[in-house]
Amino acid sequence: MAEPLASLQSYTGIWNMPTARVLPDWNLRFSYGRAEPYRYYGGAIGLLDRLEIHGQFTEVTSLKAFEDFDYGYYKDRSAGFRLVLAKEDKLFPQVALGAFDITGTALFAQRYLVASKQIGNADVTLGLGQGVLANEFLGSGGSGDAGYSFLFSGPSRPTRVFGGIEYALTPDWTLAAEYSPIDRSNLFGYRDREGNEIHDPGSDRWPINVGVKYQGENWKANLALLRGDTIAAGIHIAFPMKLNSMLGWRKTEKFEPGASLAYRAETAENDRLALLVAEQLAREGYFDVKVSCSDTAVWVEFYNSRHLEVMRSFGHIADVIDVLVPARIATIYLNQTRNDRVVQSFKLPRESFRAFMDQRLDSRGLQAFSTLDLYREHHWQEYRKGSKVGTLQAVTESRFSYALRPRIFTFLNNRAGFFKHKGVLQIESGYRLWTGARLNAEIELVAFNQYDELVWERLEKDAVRTDMVEYQQQNDPQLTQLAFEQHLSLPGEWQSRFAVGMFERAYAGFGAETFRLFNDGLWGIGFEAEAVRKRAVDDNFKLRDEPGMEKWFYTGFVNLYAQLWPSQGIEGGLKIGRFLAGDPGVQIELRRSFKHFTVGAWYTKTDTSIFSSPDNRNAESKGVFISFPLALFKDRDVPGNVRYSVTSFTSDQGQTVAQPSTLYPMDPWDTPIQSKREMDKMRMY
Repeated sequence: MAEPLASLQSYTGIWNMPTARVLPDWNLRFSYGRAEPYRYYGGAIGLLDRLEIHGQFTEVTSLKAFEDFDYGYYKDRSAGFRLVLAKEDKLFPQVALGAFDITGTALFAQRYLVASKQIGNADVTLGLGQGVLANEFLGSGGSGDAGYSFLFSGPSRPTRVFGGIEYALTPDWTLAAEYSPIDRSNLFGYRDREGNEIHDPGSDRWPINVGVKYQGENWKANLALLRGDTIAAGIHIAFPMKLNSMLGWRKTEKFEPGASLAYRAETAENDRLALLVAEQLAREGYFDVKVSCSDTAVWVEFYNSRHLEVMRSFGHIADVIDVLVPARIATIYLNQTRNDRVVQSFKLPRESFRAFMDQRLDSRGLQAFSTLDLYREHHWQEYRKGSKVGTLQAVTESRFSYALRPRIFTFLNNRAGFFKHKGVLQIESGYRLWTGARLNAEIELVAFNQYDELVWERLEKDAVRTDMVEYQQQNDPQLTQLAFEQHLSLPGEWQSRFAVGMFERAYAGFGAETFRLFNDGLWGIGFEAEAVRKRAVDDNFKLRDEPGMEKWFYTGFVNLYAQLWPSQGIEGGLKIGRFLAGDPGVQIELRRSFKHFTVGAWYTKTDTSIFSSPDNRNAESKGVFISFPLALFKDRDVPGNVRYSVTSFTSDQGQTVAQPSTLYPMDPWDTPIQSKREMDKMRMY
C-alpha cells in the first residue's frame, strides 16, 4: 500500500482532493499549508488503520472578519473524517467514505466516496464528491448547524468526479497531479457569506494541480502549482504515538537487601516484618503504603506513584518482597489504591512469580496461577483466614502536599482577537485528615490576562457558564477551590465520595457520587448529583445575590461506562440526567486509550426549550481532546498525563460543575481486564 501523503490541508490527500488513504493506526500529523487566499493550520490522527480524523483552522486572507475590531483575517474552524470501507488487495482498490466541515458554518463542506489503487510506483485515485467538491456554494450561513444539516442531507445533491495520481520518483520524492472539479469563483474566500464576489479567481480553464512532495523521517513538505496560476506549499510533522521517552528511561535498579536488613527480615515477627516491607516500598518511591503479614502471606496496599503502567509497579513491588521476606511467605497480595480505596487486587503465588521473572513461566502460565480482581473484599477475606495475621502497618508520611502548576488558558475566535490568553500560576495543596478524607485548596495568581479585552456577554440572566468571562477577567489572586471530600466504600464494593465547599471559580455547594465496575472492569454504572450556588465574581467568600444568580442549581445523573473493544482501548461513556441549567439530556463520550495516549470526543444533546437565547436553544455541546503521558518528557516511566481539549462555542446548554475528584469516567488502566493484557510488563519494570 502507498505511503499516506499529506495534502495542502490537514487531511491525507493529493493537493485539494482526498484519497482513500488514511494515516496508520495511532499516528499523528500537524500541518501548515498556504494557497492564497487560504492558510491552513491543522492536524490529523489515524485510528485502527481504517479511520482518519482531521481538523483545521482556515484563514481567509481575502476577507476581514470584523471591520470594527483588530481581529485580522476571517478564520473558520473545520473537522472531518475518513473511513476505509474496503482495504486494498491485489485486484481491488482501497475504498473510503469521508466528509469534511461537518459541523458549524459548512463554508467548505464536502462529502465523498473515493478509491485508490497502487499500480507500480503510482497511486491512482478516483472519487465522487458533493458540496464544495461539486461546486455548491455553501457560505450563506444562517441559523442552526449547517455542517450537520449538509452531512445528513439526502444523496440527491450535485455530484462531480475528481481524481489524481501520486508517482514515487524515489523513496523520498513524489510527483503528484490531480483533477479538481472545483470552480474557485464558487468558493467562500472568492465570495463573501452573501455570495458577492470579493476575490479574483483567476483562470479556471486549467483544472489541474501539479507539484512535488518530499518525505523526511518525521516531516514532509510539498510544493504545487494550482490551476496554472497559484503557487501553494505546505509543511507537515508526522510521528507515531508510542511510549518512547525523548530522554531515554533509566532502568529501575534492582533492590538487594544488605546483610543487616536481610537478617532483621528473616527473624522479624509478622508486624515488624510488615513495617520493614512498608518502609522499603516507601524508599522505592511508592505512596500510601500499608502492609500486613501472616505466617504464610503478605498483604500490600499502595498508590502507584512510581510507574506509568500498573503492571510494572506490581512486578517491582513483588520483586522487592521476594528478595526481602523469609521463605515462609508463599503468597503475595498486591493492591493498587486510589483515594485510599483498592481499585484492583492481585494475588500472586511467590513461586510462580519467581518462575515468571526467571522466564521459566510465560504470562499465560502466570495468569493460570494468579488471580486479578476488582476491589478488595474477596482477597482480603481470603488473606484474613491465614495464621497469625498481623495488623496493617503504614509508614508515617506528611499529611500535607502541594504542587505548583503554571497554566495558560486560551480563548479562540473572539471578535476582539483570534487568540486571547490568560497565564496563571496555580498553587494546589491538600491536607489528609483521615482515611479517604482530604481538604483541597487551590489559588490562582495571574501573570498576564487578555480576557478583559474579550467582546462577550452572557446569554441568559441566570447563565450557568456563559458568564465565565466575568470570572476570568479578574486579575486579583483567586481562591478557585476550597473543599472537603470523603471517599469510602459502601456495601457491595460500591465506590463513593461526597464533597462540600468551593468547587471551582464559579460554584460552591455539595456533590456526591457512587460508582461500581463489574466483570473485571468491562462495564460500570454510577449515580451523581450536585447542588450548587454561584460564587461572587469579585469576592472569594461570598455568593452572588443579583436577580437570577441567587438561586440553587441542581444536577443529577446516571453514569454508564463500558470498554467497548478492550484490546484496542476503546471505551464509551453515557451521562443521562439533568444538567446544570436544568436542561435534561445525555452526554456521550467515546475515547481510545492506547499505549497510554488517549484521544476522545464528547457530544451533549439536551432539551433546550428552557432557554431564552437563540444561541442556547440551538446549542449542542461537543469537543475533542488528546492526552499525552508525562513519561514522554521524563528520564523514567512516571505516572500522569497532560490533556489538551478543544470545545465548541461556549453555551449554557449541557453544562456540569467540576468536583475535587470524580469516579466517572474511569481510567481503563486501573481495571483487571487491561492489566491482564499487560502482564508481560511485570518483567520490564
